[in-house]
Amino acid sequence: MKIIAHRGASQEAPENTLSAFERALELGADWIELDVHMTHDGIPVVIHDSTIAWEEDPSERYAIQSLTLEELQEFDLENGEIVPTLESVLELNIPAMIEIKWMGEPYIPYIESILPYLKGKDCVVGSLNPKIVAYLKTHHSRTVGIVETPSDLEPFIQLHPPILALHHSLINKNLIQKLHTLNIEVWGWTIDDLMQARAFEAMGLDGVITNHVREFLQISKDKPKKNN
Repeated sequence: MKIIAHRGASQEAPENTLSAFERALELGADWIELDVHMTHDGIPVVIHDSTIAWEEDPSERYAIQSLTLEELQEFDLENGEIVPTLESVLELNIPAMIEIKWMGEPYIPYIESILPYLKGKDCVVGSLNPKIVAYLKTHHSRTVGIVETPSDLEPFIQLHPPILALHHSLINKNLIQKLHTLNIEVWGWTIDDLMQARAFEAMGLDGVITNHVREFLQISKDKPKKNN
């Protein structure tokens, strides 16, 4: 089962920063998971929230899309970390699951501005929005449908992406088997309970998206070895 570091090794470094992604690589994570927004001057950046605030005055928040990259990178996330660009993260050459956070309209120009950065990179890209994933499938072969509710499941199955990332509440053995018969790989998110992860692995889950990278890497290390 693949271990996918949710926003990097977010328990050991500020989430969605270069330090968090580098730490995930050092620990041995198979993949990283990250979120992408767009700055006012059209640069894809890696950050989860759509707004940001100064540490000294958290009550006043600024929309990411209203700030230029230069303005955004003036914000100190923690320990001198800044919001990284998507390009700088992908230059680390770590397999990456990229979630496009944009949920509004029009989304096509937004996606088109991100796609050039993905060429030649080991990544899958997706969204909670089936329409966005449908568009991505026609322009980027490696897509992931991110499924949060039962009502979202069938629209994503109809799109037949290579990977479906299911909210942990949706995961069961029958569904995993069904998706496997359709040649769809199944990942689960966000799973931070080790016993739950082991149970899902026994059902056939292919990948687990977690905040606890170091702990979850023990899943594979602790497996009993088969006798020859």
